[in-house]
Amino acid sequence: MKRRLLCLFAAAVLCGMLGFPAAVPISAEEEIPSLFCNDEAWYKDGAAPMITREEIHYVPAELFGLFESVSVTSPSENNLLICNTVDDRYISLLFSEGRAAVNGTIVQDVRSFRDAGVTYVDAVQVAETVGITAETIVQEDGRVSMRLCDGNHLLTTEELLAAYLPEEPDDEFADLEEEEELNLKRIFILCREPSPGTEKSALDLLKQYEMGYTLFLTGDTSTESLLDAMAGGAYGILTSETGEEAVADLNAVNESFRKITRYKTHLTMTTGSYESDNRLINAAYCPVAPDFIVDTTVDAATMFADMLQYLGGHDYCVLQLEDCPQTEEMLKLMNKINREQFITSNLGD
Repeated sequence: MKRRLLCLFAAAVLCGMLGFPAAVPISAEEEIPSLFCNDEAWYKDGAAPMITREEIHYVPAELFGLFESVSVTSPSENNLLICNTVDDRYISLLFSEGRAAVNGTIVQDVRSFRDAGVTYVDAVQVAETVGITAETIVQEDGRVSMRLCDGNHLLTTEELLAAYLPEEPDDEFADLEEEEELNLKRIFILCREPSPGTEKSALDLLKQYEMGYTLFLTGDTSTESLLDAMAGGAYGILTSETGEEAVADLNAVNESFRKITRYKTHLTMTTGSYESDNRLINAAYCPVAPDFIVDTTVDAATMFADMLQYLGGHDYCVLQLEDCPQTEEMLKLMNKINREQFITSNLGD
């Protein structure tokens, strides 16, 4: 699916920037995300989808923070500020008072709420305030999805939705194939771009064994390495900073990558600090914490056995590989596992 979407991106580039209508109907038989941000599905759609109440569409407030021109901050516990950083249009939600300030004007009966730790706001009200386009996508059974856009999109809505449609008609074996795939145990592999002269490169070994992986890059990554990472299906970005500095650092790296790829990644490795990771989450990043790390201090055979035991009670695990001889031993062992039970993947699958 990821590769097909990339092909659609390439086609859209040739056509230039495209507009889209106010509402697009699609078949009720297809499952699509509840929210899109420009050309990407909302990456937390499974945990925090759009909610519709009394014909008002509510979206997670943090979704607006994905746009380059919009900031989402919490000046205080009961205050949420969503601001267009270009022209300073804003909406300041005061939860305890049930009202908001919109560009200096007080608005009563603010439509917002919190659910399972997620702050939801009226999508149309906030979008209109900060200059974002809100487009509804209506399905035949009445379900509604929404696409928010700041103009930096490449695909029409029809092209975007096409990425979520089956490439071939369903056949009599389709359900069986899907069931078999769901029974697979996934091993999500993480690695870093190797330093020059690295003797045992985890990245080179992963390519040699043809295993899926997510490559984490830094701000000094070359264009060639970045494009190579994208060809692998998914990449993340690294920071050595903590706190607010970590957010600023990731934003800066993302901006340089976005100019090359037109894509903004949200994956990063955990900083090891709950407070810093929470800041990253609030800034719409997804810190990844590995379940197992292969470095020079471990025995590959022992960790391999521990990983298989862990997968006995879990659907997936996250394995981080460092550039060392033990990584080669681990991949030799993993290459022998039953591919009908286990599959190595990148975080984009």
